[in-house]
Amino acid sequence: MTLTVFDLVAADDGRLVANLAADAAVSSLVLLLMPASEDKKSLNLKAACTLSAVIIPLGLGSVFLPRRLTAVALLCKTAVPQLFWCVFALSRYRRHFEDMKGVFKNSSVMKSAVDFSRLFFFTIGLWISLYATMASLFAAHPVLQWMLFVLALGLDVLMLYASYTKRTILVSRKMEGRIKDVISGSLRPVCGPSSGDESASMSRLYSKILKYLDTRKPFLEPGFDLSEMSFAMLTNKSYVSRCINCFSGRNFCQFINYYRIRYATELWRKNPRLKVSDVAVRSGFSSVVSFNMAFRTNMNENPSTYLSRIKSEAPMKLPG
Repeated sequence: MTLTVFDLVAADDGRLVANLAADAAVSSLVLLLMPASEDKKSLNLKAACTLSAVIIPLGLGSVFLPRRLTAVALLCKTAVPQLFWCVFALSRYRRHFEDMKGVFKNSSVMKSAVDFSRLFFFTIGLWISLYATMASLFAAHPVLQWMLFVLALGLDVLMLYASYTKRTILVSRKMEGRIKDVISGSLRPVCGPSSGDESASMSRLYSKILKYLDTRKPFLEPGFDLSEMSFAMLTNKSYVSRCINCFSGRNFCQFINYYRIRYATELWRKNPRLKVSDVAVRSGFSSVVSFNMAFRTNMNENPSTYLSRIKSEAPMKLPG
């Protein structure tokens, strides 16, 4: 907004729209630094404030400096955030790409989505700001200037929305909710495989476990245990247990209860009139007490509270 006010004060009709497009593109780059769901807020806020403190004087200079220096100030105004972002990205993302094991951790899924979203929109903002700068320097055709302005303003509004809602934009709201539910439902730290070969092997086993649970639904049997799971996977119990611990952050009992609670919420979504005892039995729990405990653990609320909420047609929260 400050950059826009500066350019409106200058009122250079031949370059005004291109300058406003550059301002909106630069603003979007600053907004990309704002804290997202899995960021350290203090670090990101400091980066955004630092970049703003550098850009605003450059924007002021591009308006009030002598005309022979205006082009230099304009280039600096758009080039500084681009260089800043390159340094920020290298310092922030290097550790993520060095350790590929983190891709298999639930807590890394949201961070990876946030990082990919940032890089995607940064690339768009980078090109818009470059084209807007060139359009301003060479007094491009008004139609081109307006096209750049609309694109830059659209990106700026989108980044403002993302900053306000803490969303990644590229991932749907429903999927983001499921990822965050999985993260919040992890009851212990996630371990990592000790080698690359073991990581690949355990990844395949975990995919096989998930497919087995989703298609066969053995967890609906109250007596389903680790022995039956390992028999179905054609491996030993300790390896299955370690695989589940590493990739889900839960022990076997917590992992199976998670699937049972997810099934219970699906039953209530289809028929909210079902009793708690009926849902508990149909979901594979041996008692209502164990069902209530597992429900509070995975949903952060009691079954009665959840039922009241879905009956009043409030937004539903499904685990996973």
